Amino acid sequence: MIRRSKLALGLNILFICIGLLVLVNIFEWVEFTVLFLKTFVYWTFLALIPLVLFLNFKVLKVKKWSAITLLISLIVLISLSNSIIKQGVFGYLMSFKPWETQTVLYENQHFGFKKIEFQRKDIGILGFSERTVKIYHLNRWFVMTEEIDTNTCFMGPWRKVDVIKSQNYSLE
Repeated sequence: MIRRSKLALGLNILFICIGLLVLVNIFEWVEFTVLFLKTFVYWTFLALIPLVLFLNFKVLKVKKWSAITLLISLIVLISLSNSIIKQGVFGYLMSFKPWETQTVLYENQHFGFKKIEFQRKDIGILGFSERTVKIYHLNRWFVMTEEIDTNTCFMGPWRKVDVIKSQNYSLE
């Protein structure tokens, strides 16, 4: 019984951490840069919902953990449903693709992890979505983004990055 309760407690902690990652990504506070990591987190969360709820009700029989996991499950499922309703099923499935940087427009002189980038995302048959964002690279897998207006003047520590256009040579 003690071994089962430790397993259930460990799964609860893992479930809460993964649930918070999903929520943070749904509300676009932090974005995943690797598609595999994003899909793994989402599918792991969806697979853990019934398992964790079952363990809480049958093994632990502790109302506190049951209430916490049920609350997190409901919040995330309602947020996912809201995203699917807003974007449509096809749009939601295409939103799993991460944004790809096309060009780096500005770079912060003091902090190398802060950049202003022009990004694109392939949304399948609907074409491409484009945006200009201020990006904070937290590490290889996570970034914080903030959409900005391109007409604003970037004074201060921002340095314009020179983009060298590649030339296409034709064979004649």
